[in-house]
Amino acid sequence: MPMIHKTLLALIFQFIHSDIISTRDFEINQLDLAFIEVCQKNIDSFFLRKYVRYKIEEQLSFHIELENPLIIGNSYIPFKFLFQTHMFSDCILMALHYVNSTKLQKYLRTYKKVLIRKFIFLQETGFNSYNDFIRILKKTELFYNIDNYDIYNHMSRALVMQFIQALKRTSEIPFFIYNPVAANDLRPSRILDHLYLSL
Repeated sequence: MPMIHKTLLALIFQFIHSDIISTRDFEINQLDLAFIEVCQKNIDSFFLRKYVRYKIEEQLSFHIELENPLIIGNSYIPFKFLFQTHMFSDCILMALHYVNSTKLQKYLRTYKKVLIRKFIFLQETGFNSYNDFIRILKKTELFYNIDNYDIYNHMSRALVMQFIQALKRTSEIPFFIYNPVAANDLRPSRILDHLYLSL
């Protein structure tokens, strides 16, 4: 007897139990909407992960990936359903790998491994370190010039060009004292988490 794919099984559980989309649990959170609006105005969709993980039921190990609500045109789903997800695209990491190490040291006086660690830190902390990371990318003309990358083929060139264009359209986000994941828990200890999106 053939096995049911884990994703399909997760969807079956979702529709049977209505754990994500239900009239009881699905409430529009105005702080979520304000945060989404800020992100859509300031962050190019290339920098955002296309799909993010949502939890179906606490006691089950099944989860599904749905379209990232931070991207323009995608449906809204309350952030309280997010589950251990990264919000930023790995395409950023791929583009950083193409940066010429010598020019990186010349412009920023740092090493590629340090830059990559900063991106990993961004992934792990959600939006807590977003502005700091963007400031590094916009600090000099290094990341805006395709000649500062080691391009090996058409695919890498296309990726870097998209990265450069997205960087031009991306800016820092205003400071929010809001944790989308803890939207229903506004105690001071949770508020000070700021924009931490990973549970």
